[in-house]
Amino acid sequence: MRASELIGLKWSDLDFERRLLFIWRAYYRGNFGLPKNATSDRIIPLSAGLLIALSMHRQCVRRGSMDLVFPNAVGKLHETNNLLKRVLYPIRRRFQEGHVFLRRGKRRKVWAARWREDVIAPNGTVKRVLRFAVLGTSSEIKGKKEARDILQAKLRPINQGRQRPQSTMTLEQFVNEMWKPGIIPTLRSGSSRYYEVQLR
Repeated sequence: MRASELIGLKWSDLDFERRLLFIWRAYYRGNFGLPKNATSDRIIPLSAGLLIALSMHRQCVRRGSMDLVFPNAVGKLHETNNLLKRVLYPIRRRFQEGHVFLRRGKRRKVWAARWREDVIAPNGTVKRVLRFAVLGTSSEIKGKKEARDILQAKLRPINQGRQRPQSTMTLEQFVNEMWKPGIIPTLRSGSSRYYEVQLR
């Protein structure tokens, strides 16, 4: 969607029951009008994740007489640059749908998923890392749609901003700070010496 179409978007253009978004209006240079060209007048299907995000946005946004989906703080029209910088770019950075795919395991096929998640790095900064998980076998999950629904449920806390970044550490930090003082003293002397040599 173009920025002019987003600025002109109203809640009446959304059909939550049928999961559809109707584009037939744009706001450009101070006026409402038709979209840029004939092919711009269109209907966009909404994914389950986007539907949830829009429902949450609807609950917290200030409703004005213009009934805009993305109004400014007083319920009126945004300037194009303000809408992009303050609303759309932060949403795009946070929201994700992930990726599901069928993978051949050692004995059977499994549905797997990849997504990105914020974590706290050892230096205290927040960074986004790639996650991977097996959702289930192909006999348990009957198709890509079901696998995608499972992943959406997994991503919902992340997309809604309810999941806080977890702290992480490097393997070297884990070994030195936790494994050596916690595990090595419990081993036999021969095993203890073996691991000390291996970890040098």
